[in-house]
Amino acid sequence: MHEVKLSDGIITLSPLRLDDVEVHLKGEDEQLVRWLNGGPGTREGVEAYFRHCREQWVAAGPLRAFGIRVGAGEALAGARPAVCSRGLGPRPGGLRTTNAPGRRVTAAPGRLGATGGA
Repeated sequence: MHEVKLSDGIITLSPLRLDDVEVHLKGEDEQLVRWLNGGPGTREGVEAYFRHCREQWVAAGPLRAFGIRVGAGEALAGARPAVCSRGLGPRPGGLRTTNAPGRRVTAAPGRLGATGGA
């Protein structure tokens, strides 16, 4: 798969990778489990989801799940699924992220920012 990246030099968006699973699991908090996941994630479940996300990128399917990365090492700070319809790109709306431990990512139109430790 051709690696897709979008970066402003501080924040980088790129497809989720299997090496993101551990950080993703450590970043689950009570709200994420309750409202988004419906229960605590498992390594097997998250790996299966990340594989599905990669398959969607390769097949040009409707799901585009981005890893939100910060810093020179592109540490995972969160994730954002986007659903494309009729080839028009992601649906409009606010940015909802899952967060890595100690990090928060915020976005406004045309602007990205991150807070938290490395």
